[in-house]
Formats: sequence, structure tokens, C-alpha cells
Amino acid sequence: MGELSNSEEALRKRREEFREFRTQQERAALAATLLKGRSDHDPVWKGYPGEPLVQRIGVLVLGTFFSLGGAVMLDLMLKDDSRLGVVVSILALIIGTRTIIVAFTGRKAKSSHGR
Repeated sequence: MGELSNSEEALRKRREEFREFRTQQERAALAATLLKGRSDHDPVWKGYPGEPLVQRIGVLVLGTFFSLGGAVMLDLMLKDDSRLGVVVSILALIIGTRTIIVAFTGRKAKSSHGR
């Protein structure tokens, strides 16, 4: 009888180890899915290699919109003495300027030769 309880205990221990293993596998699969889902494609902030001309023009228009909006808002907020408005308008100017720069420069393609 003692042998039967030992085998039951061993079986219970194996099942628990298997559950822990499955849980670790599920966590690893979730982490891999999240990493794959994180896109390296960010045309507005960083650009990406091989960006077509139409997309560059779109990013340029978006950046111009933010820059002009930020400049107009900055002018209005300076007249109203609104500190929060000035901060927001400066942020809009920075975002717009960065976007315009990305539209003209973009990110360089990585060399396929490993250099």
C-alpha cells in the first residue's frame, strides 16, 4: 500500500510540474506575440527605409499642419498669457518640425552585406 501512495504522490508531482511548464510556455508565447506585434514601422516619428514618395508627401503635410497649428496657437497663447497653452503649442511645433525633418530625410536602409 505504501508503494501505491508513493506512485500517486509521484504522479501528482509530475502533473504539477507539467502545469508549471505549460504556464511558462504560455507566458513565453505571449511575450513573443507582444514583441512581434511591436512594429518598427513609424513613418511619422522615425520614418522607415524604402518609404514611397506618396507616403513622404503625406508625412510632410501632417508635419506642416502640426507646425502651422503650433505656431498659430503659440501666437494666441502668448497674447492670452496662458502658460499651459504655450507649452502645448511648443510641443505641437516640435512634433511638426520633427515630422517635416523625417519626411525629407527618413531612415536609411540597412545594408544586406552585414557591414
